[in-house]
Amino acid sequence: TAGIISSFEDRTKWAYNNPAGTLIPAGETVIIAAGTASISSSITETNSGTIIVSNSALIDSTSLVGNGFITIENGGRVTLANATGTDAGQVVVFGAGGTSLALNTFDLTGSTLGFGGTITGFGLNDDIVLGSAVLPTVALGSQVSLSYTGNLLTVAELNAAGNVTASTKLNVGTGYSAGSFVALLGINGVNIETPATVIEAPLTFTGSAGAVSSFEDPTKYAGHLAPGSSIVAGETVIISVGTASITSTSPVINSGTINIAGTNSVLIDSAALTGTGTLNISGGGEVTLANTIGVDTNLIYFGTGGTSAHPNLLDLTGTGTASFGGTIANFGTFDTIVLSPNLLPGTETSFSTLVSGGIETLTVTSSVSGTIHTDKLTFASAPPGTFSVSNSPAGIVIADVPCFAAGTRILTGDGYRAVESLGVGDSVLTTRDGSTQKIIWVGQRTVDLSRHANPEKAQPVRIIAGAFAEGLPERDLRLSPDHALFIDGHLIEAKTLVNGVTIIQEKPPRFVTYHHIELAQHDVVLAEGLEVETYLDSANRGNFASDAAPVSLHPDFAAQSRALACAPMLADGELVCATRQKLLDRAQALGFATTADIDVAVKLGDTLINPEVMDGELLFVLPTNAVSVDLISATGVPAEISASPDDRRALGLAVTAITLVANGTRHVIALDDDRHEGFYAMESGHRWTNGTTRIALPAYHGRAVLEVAINGQAVRWAQAA
Repeated sequence: TAGIISSFEDRTKWAYNNPAGTLIPAGETVIIAAGTASISSSITETNSGTIIVSNSALIDSTSLVGNGFITIENGGRVTLANATGTDAGQVVVFGAGGTSLALNTFDLTGSTLGFGGTITGFGLNDDIVLGSAVLPTVALGSQVSLSYTGNLLTVAELNAAGNVTASTKLNVGTGYSAGSFVALLGINGVNIETPATVIEAPLTFTGSAGAVSSFEDPTKYAGHLAPGSSIVAGETVIISVGTASITSTSPVINSGTINIAGTNSVLIDSAALTGTGTLNISGGGEVTLANTIGVDTNLIYFGTGGTSAHPNLLDLTGTGTASFGGTIANFGTFDTIVLSPNLLPGTETSFSTLVSGGIETLTVTSSVSGTIHTDKLTFASAPPGTFSVSNSPAGIVIADVPCFAAGTRILTGDGYRAVESLGVGDSVLTTRDGSTQKIIWVGQRTVDLSRHANPEKAQPVRIIAGAFAEGLPERDLRLSPDHALFIDGHLIEAKTLVNGVTIIQEKPPRFVTYHHIELAQHDVVLAEGLEVETYLDSANRGNFASDAAPVSLHPDFAAQSRALACAPMLADGELVCATRQKLLDRAQALGFATTADIDVAVKLGDTLINPEVMDGELLFVLPTNAVSVDLISATGVPAEISASPDDRRALGLAVTAITLVANGTRHVIALDDDRHEGFYAMESGHRWTNGTTRIALPAYHGRAVLEVAINGQAVRWAQAA
């Protein structure tokens, strides 16, 4: 009876009540057609004939003697559980009829000596299980290796140090290679299958949301079967829920596909993810590649389903810019890449793109105390929008948020619609009175910032998701600098609220595209959940393209007149300061923090000289005959860390005195020397540097010490809280 274990000797279970007995001679055939037949350890069974196990099971707890055949077919299962002996004379034949749901299975759970017989016909939908007696249970973090020589398949267990701790050999016959086999990790031992078998049935990881479990833990997989250290071409592993972690001591070679799909799906790999396979990130899934040695070589494919709250995320936290060498494909809206300080230290200072042969390379540059670091990411094709690169507590963030407003959602009477899909005659919902108004004009303009006379007038201001409060805005919102937000009955331009972390004036690589909509009356609409103004006709239509009108060469998107605006415009005052303070408080709640730590170096040619800090002085040891040095430091913008929007200078060090000690003489260097470059005006006994300040030196010979006395360094946003 299916699912019931009965004795192999029980005559009532045999047709015609005629059991096989303890001797199956040559030429005799025994068929296990249904149920499970069990040979007890107290009986010695001699098989010199053929036992066929078809859509049924055979369990033998003693060592079979004789020179017979055991055929497994139609999803049958044979378990050899002998405590002694090796069943040396038996030939296990894998027959036909196995399926992805019912494999032909040969289960070795008995002798520590392994299986001494021969295996033939192993192929598609066949499975060999090596139980803990044959091969000790593989500890999480260990590995299984396969090698094939002659007709022997060697299965070895390796510990975290890469040393073989146990192994067994199987005589599988000729015609194979090491690549003909795949090792999987099951709850009953190591499963050996063919690549064609594992391709047919994806392995699905089902952990617990928010909980970290081993990528190799079979109890976390549907069917209790986990991938081993090699995922072959065509094989698929699905991380459906929970966090799957690959340890640094148990690297995975992925030449297949790993799907990370869903907001509760996370893959963390602390080893180099090698191979020619693909990581698919979709539905708000997250992948962290944290290898300390080696290079990740997989293709990263961004799928659909990301949102502003849960973008498809690739977090590169490996050590050094060479740690990731893969290619990125299908990167677009609601996809995000984070370059952690381990990979690219410091804060982003610039980025650029280069398209050649359909491949786009993004180069990101950062700086720490004047030291320049560069990372390059390769994209299989150019993203549909424009790269956005910014600093965050987690590192340097790369996104593909289309410039205002391609992709930006405007609330209409029929729900949210992308602004570029709106046209004359469409209705949008206005927020001041809740009415709808029809669009009477739409404008669009792509600006080449590299050719703009004053690019800061056109560089977009990005308001990150949640900058004002949870869901406000719902996702990153880009506006032109002079585009106003409606706050407490007043209009405040985006540039007035810039704070450097949650509201940022960006530096796109070259192009930025703006869209605008005009209503019969100037009003307020919802863009990504935030109240923003519509277009105000103030003689600046020339900033936008149209069928007939000429286009301004260097557009300035500021309204020329606010006389017909729907609300008063504020550039300063109590409401502006109160709004900015709320934004600063919110930024800190999101994890951003400030610092005034000393971060400075002297640059002389290509050489960086770090200081010795002593009692408010920075001491730099200089080589002979330097004419000038560059004082390089991190900078802070007062308006970015205070409620007042007024002071937007980039301040470095507050220098009170400069002295050069050389040739036994102290040379006082005047702070107001006209030969200096990069100082702000003198104020209250000190002079601020701008972060890259050139100090002219008096003539000297031999080594010297430059003493720079300071009142401190400008307060600024730190990279991490």
